[in-house]
Amino acid sequence: MTPEPLLQALQQKPFRGFRLYVSDGSTYVIRHPDLVWIAPDYAIIGVPSSLPKPAQIERHEIVDLFHITRLEPLEKDAVAGYGQ
Repeated sequence: MTPEPLLQALQQKPFRGFRLYVSDGSTYVIRHPDLVWIAPDYAIIGVPSSLPKPAQIERHEIVDLFHITRLEPLEKDAVAGYGQ
C-alpha cells in the first residue's frame, strides 16, 4: 500500500475508525487518528493500553506499508474510545 490511502483514512472528518489488515494475518483496530504515524515506507501503530487509562499506548508496532493489504471501516458502535 502507498501512504495515501492510509493518510486519507486518518484524515477523514469526522474520523471513522478502521481495521488495518497485514499480510501475515495480523490486524490492528485504529479508533483514533493519533494512533498511527506514517513514514514513506512504514507505519508506526500505537497499541492502546487495556488499563484504566486507555489513552495511553501499551506498545507500538512498526508495519511495512507493502504488507498492509486492506483497510476496513469499523461499525459505528466500535469506534468509541481507544480500547479494544
